[in-house]
Amino acid sequence: MPIVNGTILDGATISATGGTSKTLSLDGTLVSNGVRVSDFSVTDARVRPSVSAKNRPASYDRNTGVWKKRKSECVLTFPKVLASGVIEYPNVRIIVEDHPEMSAAETTKMALWSAQVIFNASFADFIAKGVTA
Repeated sequence: MPIVNGTILDGATISATGGTSKTLSLDGTLVSNGVRVSDFSVTDARVRPSVSAKNRPASYDRNTGVWKKRKSECVLTFPKVLASGVIEYPNVRIIVEDHPEMSAAETTKMALWSAQVIFNASFADFIAKGVTA
C-alpha cells in the first residue's frame, strides 16, 4: 500500500509481541549527553547491535525570550560484514524534537504515529525500498 491514502491510527496502543528478549548493557563507549548499550549475546564484537541514546534539553534564549526545542535521538546500529570482508554500519535513527510548551500527550502522539511508520503496511514499501507511491 502506498503512503498516499495510507492510514495511521490516532490514539492507538502500540506493543510488541513474540520474539526473544535481548538485554542491552552499557558497552563503555562514550556518548556526549547520553549512553550506548549493546547486545552482548552477540559474541562477535564486529557485528554486535547497539543503541546510542542522547538528549539535548530545551533551552531558553534570554536575548529573544524564546524557548528552543528539546532533542532526543536514538541510533540503532546493526553492523554487517559484507562478502568483501568490509564492515558496514546500517542504522535507524529516531529523533524527537518537541517544544517545552507541548503537553506530554502531544509528545506521546508524535511517538505513537512515528512507531506506526516503522510497521504500518502503508509505509512498508518505503521502509523496505524507499518507494513513496
